[in-house]
Amino acid sequence: MFVNSYGDTLAPGNLKRDMARICAAAGVRELPIHGLRHTYASLSGAAGVPVEVVSKQLGHASPAFTLAQYRTVFVTEREKWALNLSDLVGSD
Repeated sequence: MFVNSYGDTLAPGNLKRDMARICAAAGVRELPIHGLRHTYASLSGAAGVPVEVVSKQLGHASPAFTLAQYRTVFVTEREKWALNLSDLVGSD
């Protein structure tokens, strides 16, 4: 839970406004607050953090849910792990 400087809960409209301002300052598209969870899951996975760890940190019941609902596999990851067919069949 997040609170303001007076200890009161943050109003949803203020969170949305602040997030819009932060995204604009960073030069990225506006992201909903909940989108931060998806971003965290995807960037953590891309960095090699085990899905079990990410799942626990997000409070999910299972890593399968995290993978199905939160994890995006980036093009750069697919390219990094792409195998060349000649590497698989050998040169004999």
